[in-house]
Amino acid sequence: MKIVKKSLLQENLDARQRVEREIKVLRLLQHPFIMQMHDVMQTHTHLFVAVEHLQHGELYEYVSDRPSLTLDENFRFFYQLVRGVQYMHSQNICHRDLKLENLLLDSDFTLKIADFGMASAMPKGKYLETACGSPHYACPEIVKAEKYLGTEADAWSIGVILYALATSSLPFDDEDMEALFGKIRTANYRCPPEVPSDIQDLISRFLKVNGGDRISLDAVMRHKFWVSNINQLPKQHTEDHHLQLRQSMPNAQ
Repeated sequence: MKIVKKSLLQENLDARQRVEREIKVLRLLQHPFIMQMHDVMQTHTHLFVAVEHLQHGELYEYVSDRPSLTLDENFRFFYQLVRGVQYMHSQNICHRDLKLENLLLDSDFTLKIADFGMASAMPKGKYLETACGSPHYACPEIVKAEKYLGTEADAWSIGVILYALATSSLPFDDEDMEALFGKIRTANYRCPPEVPSDIQDLISRFLKVNGGDRISLDAVMRHKFWVSNINQLPKQHTEDHHLQLRQSMPNAQ
């Protein structure tokens, strides 16, 4: 349950817009790999947002607590992220703040995309201008304060997350913010040689300086990394399995 004081929302326009945006987006999105909102209630003083309980917390903590992830774990989380974002984009919504901290895990360690405070509607072909998101996951267009397409910004962030899943580190990191932005602007990163070549190739296709050169999510499903691992994915972690479970529940819509 998210509990927010209305007085804070009245004092802080940005906070109010984020809360309102997240509620609006979560009402629209219904997908196994996206955090579900159950209800919104309010009193004179507080706003209450009831969301599903994701007891295993952030993917960031999961990755940080382990020396490395297995290939199966890597692909499972990547698969769920891509399918969730692909659905979101099909609804003309981009996230704009995809990062390990905004990917939560439920009781079965199924990934759920959360925190839609920066999400935006994206009419087809329309460029966005607001610079937002977390610096380490931001694409070059945002760092350079240029207009950008939401799908291409999300694709860059997915590439950063895939790198983190494969290496337990971030591709772009520096204590000095300007140095960090310099690395992002030129896609200056190095992939450890122990990372499998198909993952290295897919990361490189996401982390393109020019947004139009980045791999589309449809093309990801034809990439060797996806094709080689999709049939090894346990059924309980697939989208179809979760949809079947939801449809079989007594209160399913």
